[in-house]
Amino acid sequence: MNERRRQKEQRRREAQQARLSAFEGRCAALRAQSRTQADCTFGALAANVFGMLAALPFAGAAVAAYFLCAPAFRALFSVFAWDFFALAGMLLVSLPVHEGLHGLFWAAANRSFRGIRFGVMREFLTPYCACEAPMHSAAYVCGTLAPFVFLGLGLSAAGIVAGYWALLCAGVFNIFCAGADILVSARALGGGVLLDHPERCGFYRFRKGD
Repeated sequence: MNERRRQKEQRRREAQQARLSAFEGRCAALRAQSRTQADCTFGALAANVFGMLAALPFAGAAVAAYFLCAPAFRALFSVFAWDFFALAGMLLVSLPVHEGLHGLFWAAANRSFRGIRFGVMREFLTPYCACEAPMHSAAYVCGTLAPFVFLGLGLSAAGIVAGYWALLCAGVFNIFCAGADILVSARALGGGVLLDHPERCGFYRFRKGD
Protein backbone atom coordinates (compact mmCIF):
# COMPACT_ATOMS: atom_id res chain seq x y z
CA MET A 1 0.00 0.00 0.00
CA ASN A 2 2.82 2.41 0.84
CA GLU A 3 4.48 1.69 -2.50
CA ARG A 4 1.24 2.34 -4.35
CA ARG A 5 0.78 5.61 -2.49
CA ARG A 6 4.36 6.61 -3.27
CA GLN A 7 3.85 5.91 -6.97
CA LYS A 8 0.61 7.89 -7.00
CA GLU A 9 2.34 10.84 -5.34
CA GLN A 10 5.18 10.61 -7.85
CA ARG A 11 2.74 10.69 -10.76
CA ARG A 12 1.00 13.70 -9.21
CA ARG A 13 4.29 15.59 -8.90
CA GLU A 14 5.24 14.73 -12.47
CA ALA A 15 1.86 15.97 -13.75
CA GLN A 16 2.25 19.16 -11.74
CA GLN A 17 5.73 19.73 -13.13
CA ALA A 18 4.47 19.10 -16.66
CA ARG A 19 1.74 21.73 -16.20
CA LEU A 20 4.23 24.27 -14.90
CA SER A 21 6.64 23.55 -17.76
CA ALA A 22 3.85 23.97 -20.31
CA PHE A 23 2.85 27.22 -18.63
CA GLU A 24 6.40 28.54 -18.83
CA GLY A 25 6.45 27.60 -22.50
CA ARG A 26 3.29 29.62 -23.18
CA CYS A 27 4.77 32.54 -21.22
CA ALA A 28 7.94 32.39 -23.34
CA ALA A 29 5.87 32.39 -26.54
CA LEU A 30 4.00 35.52 -25.43
CA ARG A 31 7.23 37.26 -24.40
CA ALA A 32 8.63 36.45 -27.85
CA GLN A 33 5.88 38.68 -29.27
CA SER A 34 7.62 41.67 -27.65
CA ARG A 35 5.26 41.58 -24.69
CA THR A 36 6.28 42.36 -21.14
CA GLN A 37 5.24 39.97 -18.38
CA ALA A 38 3.73 40.88 -15.01
CA ASP A 39 2.89 38.48 -12.20
CA CYS A 40 -0.70 39.11 -11.02
CA THR A 41 -1.17 36.09 -8.78
CA PHE A 42 -2.06 35.75 -5.10
CA GLY A 43 -0.97 33.20 -2.55
CA ALA A 44 -3.68 31.03 -1.00
CA LEU A 45 -3.76 32.99 2.28
CA ALA A 46 -3.93 36.40 0.60
CA ALA A 47 -6.61 35.22 -1.84
CA ASN A 48 -8.77 33.90 1.01
CA VAL A 49 -8.35 36.86 3.37
CA PHE A 50 -8.59 39.70 0.84
CA GLY A 51 -11.18 37.79 -1.17
CA MET A 52 -13.45 37.63 1.89
CA LEU A 53 -13.00 41.38 2.39
CA ALA A 54 -13.80 42.04 -1.28
CA ALA A 55 -16.98 39.94 -1.04
CA LEU A 56 -18.16 41.44 2.25
CA PRO A 57 -19.83 44.61 0.83
CA PHE A 58 -21.81 42.56 -1.71
CA ALA A 59 -22.88 40.03 0.92
CA GLY A 60 -23.87 42.82 3.30
CA ALA A 61 -25.89 44.55 0.58
CA ALA A 62 -27.74 41.31 -0.20
CA VAL A 63 -28.66 40.72 3.44
CA ALA A 64 -29.74 44.35 3.89
CA ALA A 65 -31.88 44.19 0.73
CA TYR A 66 -33.52 41.01 2.02
CA PHE A 67 -34.61 42.58 5.31
CA LEU A 68 -35.64 45.85 3.66
CA CYS A 69 -37.31 44.64 0.46
CA ALA A 70 -38.24 40.96 0.68
CA PRO A 71 -41.83 39.86 1.32
CA ALA A 72 -42.69 38.18 4.60
CA PHE A 73 -40.30 35.45 5.69
CA ARG A 74 -41.40 32.00 4.64
CA ALA A 75 -40.25 28.38 4.53
CA LEU A 76 -40.61 26.22 1.45
CA PHE A 77 -41.56 23.04 3.32
CA SER A 78 -44.30 22.52 5.89
CA VAL A 79 -41.67 21.07 8.24
CA PHE A 80 -39.15 23.86 8.78
CA ALA A 81 -36.18 21.51 9.30
CA TRP A 82 -36.40 20.38 5.68
CA ASP A 83 -35.43 23.88 4.56
CA PHE A 84 -32.02 23.25 6.09
CA PHE A 85 -31.68 20.13 3.95
CA ALA A 86 -32.62 22.23 0.91
CA LEU A 87 -29.95 24.77 1.86
CA ALA A 88 -27.31 22.06 2.36
CA GLY A 89 -28.16 20.61 -1.05
CA MET A 90 -27.83 24.01 -2.73
CA LEU A 91 -24.46 24.63 -1.08
CA LEU A 92 -23.07 21.25 -2.14
CA VAL A 93 -24.30 21.54 -5.72
CA SER A 94 -23.05 25.11 -6.07
CA LEU A 95 -19.39 24.13 -5.56
CA PRO A 96 -18.97 22.11 -8.78
CA VAL A 97 -21.39 24.44 -10.62
CA HIS A 98 -19.14 27.36 -9.63
CA GLU A 99 -16.16 25.80 -11.40
CA GLY A 100 -18.34 24.67 -14.30
CA LEU A 101 -19.37 28.28 -14.94
CA HIS A 102 -15.73 29.35 -15.07
CA GLY A 103 -15.02 26.66 -17.63
CA LEU A 104 -18.17 27.31 -19.68
CA PHE A 105 -17.55 31.03 -20.11
CA TRP A 106 -13.83 30.64 -20.77
CA ALA A 107 -14.59 27.92 -23.32
CA ALA A 108 -17.14 30.22 -24.98
CA ALA A 109 -14.54 32.99 -25.16
CA ASN A 110 -12.02 30.62 -26.77
CA ARG A 111 -14.68 28.78 -28.79
CA SER A 112 -13.37 25.49 -27.49
CA PHE A 113 -13.18 23.46 -24.28
CA ARG A 114 -9.62 22.56 -25.18
CA GLY A 115 -7.29 23.76 -22.45
CA ILE A 116 -10.02 23.93 -19.79
CA ARG A 117 -8.87 21.84 -16.85
CA PHE A 118 -10.79 20.85 -13.73
CA GLY A 119 -9.30 19.41 -10.57
CA VAL A 120 -9.32 19.43 -6.78
CA MET A 121 -6.93 21.38 -4.55
CA ARG A 122 -5.65 18.76 -2.13
CA GLU A 123 -4.74 21.29 0.56
CA PHE A 124 -8.31 22.62 0.83
CA LEU A 125 -10.27 19.70 -0.72
CA THR A 126 -12.04 22.13 -3.03
CA PRO A 127 -12.59 21.91 -6.80
CA TYR A 128 -10.95 24.37 -9.20
CA CYS A 129 -10.97 25.30 -12.87
CA ALA A 130 -7.98 26.59 -14.86
CA CYS A 131 -7.70 27.75 -18.46
CA GLU A 132 -4.51 27.14 -20.43
CA ALA A 133 -5.36 29.50 -23.29
CA PRO A 134 -4.34 33.19 -23.17
CA MET A 135 -7.30 35.57 -23.24
CA HIS A 136 -7.96 39.27 -23.49
CA SER A 137 -8.99 40.83 -20.19
CA ALA A 138 -12.72 41.19 -21.04
CA ALA A 139 -13.09 37.47 -21.81
CA TYR A 140 -11.07 36.51 -18.75
CA VAL A 141 -13.17 38.71 -16.46
CA CYS A 142 -16.43 37.30 -17.85
CA GLY A 143 -15.34 33.76 -17.04
CA THR A 144 -13.93 34.74 -13.67
CA LEU A 145 -17.04 36.60 -12.51
CA ALA A 146 -19.65 34.22 -13.95
CA PRO A 147 -20.15 32.28 -10.66
CA PHE A 148 -20.36 35.53 -8.70
CA VAL A 149 -23.06 36.88 -11.02
CA PHE A 150 -25.16 33.74 -11.51
CA LEU A 151 -24.75 31.95 -8.19
CA GLY A 152 -23.93 34.81 -5.82
CA LEU A 153 -26.05 37.70 -7.08
CA GLY A 154 -28.56 35.47 -8.85
CA LEU A 155 -29.48 33.30 -5.87
CA SER A 156 -29.46 36.32 -3.56
CA ALA A 157 -31.87 38.16 -5.85
CA ALA A 158 -34.11 35.08 -6.04
CA GLY A 159 -34.15 34.86 -2.23
CA ILE A 160 -35.05 38.55 -1.92
CA VAL A 161 -37.88 38.31 -4.49
CA ALA A 162 -39.27 35.09 -3.01
CA GLY A 163 -38.66 36.02 0.62
CA TYR A 164 -37.00 32.63 1.05
CA TRP A 165 -34.16 32.72 3.56
CA ALA A 166 -32.42 29.54 2.28
CA LEU A 167 -32.01 31.01 -1.22
CA LEU A 168 -30.54 34.16 0.30
CA CYS A 169 -28.10 32.11 2.41
CA ALA A 170 -27.04 30.12 -0.66
CA GLY A 171 -26.48 33.37 -2.55
CA VAL A 172 -24.43 34.93 0.26
CA PHE A 173 -22.40 31.72 0.55
CA ASN A 174 -21.62 31.89 -3.17
CA ILE A 175 -20.71 35.56 -2.96
CA PHE A 176 -18.06 34.67 -0.39
CA CYS A 177 -16.96 31.68 -2.50
CA ALA A 178 -16.37 34.16 -5.33
CA GLY A 179 -14.34 36.54 -3.16
CA ALA A 180 -11.04 35.55 -4.75
CA ASP A 181 -12.67 35.86 -8.18
CA ILE A 182 -13.68 39.45 -7.38
CA LEU A 183 -10.12 40.16 -6.27
CA VAL A 184 -8.60 38.66 -9.42
CA SER A 185 -11.08 40.44 -11.69
CA ALA A 186 -10.18 43.81 -10.20
CA ARG A 187 -6.59 43.24 -11.33
CA ALA A 188 -7.68 41.84 -14.69
CA LEU A 189 -9.43 45.12 -15.57
CA GLY A 190 -5.98 46.55 -16.27
CA GLY A 191 -6.15 45.03 -19.77
CA GLY A 192 -3.60 43.12 -21.80
CA VAL A 193 -3.43 39.44 -22.66
CA LEU A 194 -3.94 37.29 -19.57
CA LEU A 195 -2.72 33.76 -18.96
CA ASP A 196 -4.34 31.90 -16.07
CA HIS A 197 -1.78 30.45 -13.67
CA PRO A 198 -2.05 26.65 -13.31
CA GLU A 199 -1.21 26.54 -9.59
CA ARG A 200 -1.81 29.94 -8.02
CA CYS A 201 -4.85 32.20 -7.81
CA GLY A 202 -4.62 34.76 -10.61
CA PHE A 203 -2.79 35.22 -13.88
CA TYR A 204 0.23 36.61 -15.69
CA ARG A 205 -0.39 39.76 -17.73
CA PHE A 206 1.32 40.37 -21.06
CA ARG A 207 1.30 43.80 -22.71
CA LYS A 208 3.15 45.49 -25.52
CA GLY A 209 4.85 48.79 -24.91
CA ASP A 210 5.08 48.60 -21.09
